[in-house]
Amino acid sequence: METAIVLPGIQHETQGVDAEYAYIKKNYPGWKLKAQSLISSKGKQYDAIQITGPDGAAKTVFFDITAWFGK
Repeated sequence: METAIVLPGIQHETQGVDAEYAYIKKNYPGWKLKAQSLISSKGKQYDAIQITGPDGAAKTVFFDITAWFGK
């Protein structure tokens, strides 16, 4: 979570989730969504998105959603 991605210009949750998926599609082509969860830590909110690569590798991508969570 220390390296969580902050997506600029997001105003509300729907826009944020769409931007998260677009980020993953662009930066991890061919990877598939496995699971998504919300994490609260030290006053911040994070989306943890687990993805699986074409070779079976697993990775979790963290997004800092504090600015737009609940909007």
